[in-house]
Amino acid sequence: MTMKTAEQYNRIYPQSNLFFIPSWGKLLGYPTLGTYKNRKIINITADSVVFLSNLEITTQVGGETKHYIFGIGYYYTKFQIDEGKYIIDFRRLTGLCISDFVYQHMLDSKDASLIQDPEVILKETIYKVPLELNDSKRTENQISFLKGVISRELFVPNKEIFVEFTTLMQHDSAFNFETSGHLLLMATRQNFNTLFISKETEPSLQEKFLETTAGLTHATTGAEFLLKKDFSPPEMEIINFQITSIEQIYRNMSYYPATPFEYFETGALQLRSIVIQRFSKGTAMSFSNKLDYHIARILDRSDLRVGIFVTPLEYEESIPWDPNHPRKTLESWGISRDEHSLRPMALTETQIKRTEIDLKDYKRGPTELATEYKLEIMKNPVAPSRDLPPMPQKSVKEILNYLQKIINEKYEMKRIGEAFGEARDITRKLAFHTDFVWEMSKIANAFEKSDLGLGLNPKDTENTLLKIEDWIKAFERTEQEAKEALEKERLEKDHAETERVERQKEYRRLEREREEKSLLAIVQEQQEKEKVLIMKALQLEDAIRRKSLATQKGQKMAEVKVAASTNGDVPLVKAMDPAQLYEEFQSLISYLKDLNVKLKKLHALIKPQTWAEKQARRKQRKDIKRRIKKLSKQTAKLQKNMKKNT
Repeated sequence: MTMKTAEQYNRIYPQSNLFFIPSWGKLLGYPTLGTYKNRKIINITADSVVFLSNLEITTQVGGETKHYIFGIGYYYTKFQIDEGKYIIDFRRLTGLCISDFVYQHMLDSKDASLIQDPEVILKETIYKVPLELNDSKRTENQISFLKGVISRELFVPNKEIFVEFTTLMQHDSAFNFETSGHLLLMATRQNFNTLFISKETEPSLQEKFLETTAGLTHATTGAEFLLKKDFSPPEMEIINFQITSIEQIYRNMSYYPATPFEYFETGALQLRSIVIQRFSKGTAMSFSNKLDYHIARILDRSDLRVGIFVTPLEYEESIPWDPNHPRKTLESWGISRDEHSLRPMALTETQIKRTEIDLKDYKRGPTELATEYKLEIMKNPVAPSRDLPPMPQKSVKEILNYLQKIINEKYEMKRIGEAFGEARDITRKLAFHTDFVWEMSKIANAFEKSDLGLGLNPKDTENTLLKIEDWIKAFERTEQEAKEALEKERLEKDHAETERVERQKEYRRLEREREEKSLLAIVQEQQEKEKVLIMKALQLEDAIRRKSLATQKGQKMAEVKVAASTNGDVPLVKAMDPAQLYEEFQSLISYLKDLNVKLKKLHALIKPQTWAEKQARRKQRKDIKRRIKKLSKQTAKLQKNMKKNT
């Protein structure tokens, strides 16, 4: 491998950050709606990227600066291929790479919040949240403030995306570096809006990852090939180690939606304890025996640049968007989407200007009282010490009504805070995914810090009651949606059961019709047999008559030939045996009687639908009775003639 010049150093720094791109399509200028299962996508409602990064690298190859982040993430998309039908899909990621012109667009995008912490970036195109806020640079109040803003701006609006991401990390086989390998989402000059996967990926996963999805132009193999072009083997060793480490940590952690920041922060701290020795000052070069300072360099903190990424050098001039990948508008897709609104209330403590008033010469009242002045609505009244009534244990709505009641009845602020804490714990058990549990916890912590004997001031009372009212409405909506879902499921089951019963009825009807047709075919067959037997009887009678006449005239009759019946189509009968013919008659009569019984049963099961059908069935039964009667007469006549001529 050729040695790199000083200007070609890859700038590497391990740092735990959570990156969130609200819309990948908006960042890249809406390049494509894409296809799914070879069908065109007509609308994209979500195309976000969530990425837990613990390694940033800036590299410069061929005059193009590329910014990499490595770790674990996913591309989440929700879209339509038919009207009214939404599909959710995802692609697991181990790396994200953007070119200098895309990074410049990130830098130039508008702020989504007026927060002024240099390390917390909340822009329209990118959110960056450092996962180790607890350092000496921030006070406890600043940290609490930042976490509140991050939760409101990032985790609450995108709750569904983060819940699914953390669930997939723990349970989906795709989130396993050993079996899936590298998956890179790239937006560079040569590989714009393309997903690269590893050739070493298991065949079943490779087939899934190579399927196109909403918002992506291409999906292809060759991730390792691209990485080896930009990074040396020791650098690849660092990258692979970082991905494996972060994956192992978060796979074994449980996600609690009410405190999302704590989940990611805990994982970052665990990761720090694993890798800090490998990347600390003085030990970076011993990470690998093959690591050469001229090939890879772990940056010192003094080398970092404050911004969205910490490894890039400052651009000498603004980089224009690459004309080979022209930007489009959302309307060019035929879609309209609300822009992310600016939240002016998200301010830091440093932005609040306080005016100091010198009260030492104040003539209208004591200085001591002036410094303790509070608005009436902010004053906490004295409240009698009383025990709280028992809290409901089986219904979230009853718990919320209980909280309203104790606030209206003006219990002590501290006891109300304890009640909110108890309500939070019970609500977690009854409805784990309820959104307001986290707010309950905040209220409980704030109220429990108050002194005994003080009640809620009017402002806190009004704000808290309004919040509870909102919670009740939200919970009622959730209950109603659950009831509607259950009712829909019940109706679907009832409909399926009705269809099943109707299918069974139809099957039984067809089966009976088949049986009836089969019996009717047998009847027709027996009718033909009757004709033959009757013809044989006529022939036998004629033979007996001829034999009797021949005996009277003294003629011997060695063989009797019988002429045809009155129709002239009956064959001659040789050596006719009367006894055998008699038995055949008796057998046929018995069979017809049995057939008549079966027909009666079948007709009893299959009710006639029309008068004509009823008449036809009645005629069938009468016909069988008539034939039985006719055959009985023929048999009796045959028997009588046999006795007479014996």
